[in-house]
Amino acid sequence: MERYYVGKGNYGYVIRDSEKLLPLPFSYISIHNANRDCEKFNKFGTDAIMEEYYIHKKAGKGSGITYKKWKEKNKHLFE
Repeated sequence: MERYYVGKGNYGYVIRDSEKLLPLPFSYISIHNANRDCEKFNKFGTDAIMEEYYIHKKAGKGSGITYKKWKEKNKHLFE
């Protein structure tokens, strides 16, 4: 059984973690995109989730922090 799976959300689709109650902080209009990221998360685990989170939630927001520095500082949040 895969750890991550796609579920129906309030506004489209979300990726859920079978080990946690809440869905991951990503929402998708297209089930195709949700399934693509879900497969990536199952294959590469936490590193893929962290990278996707940084790209969608942090990069381009003017923080000026690189992914490498952000990952070192926030790794504990994804364990």
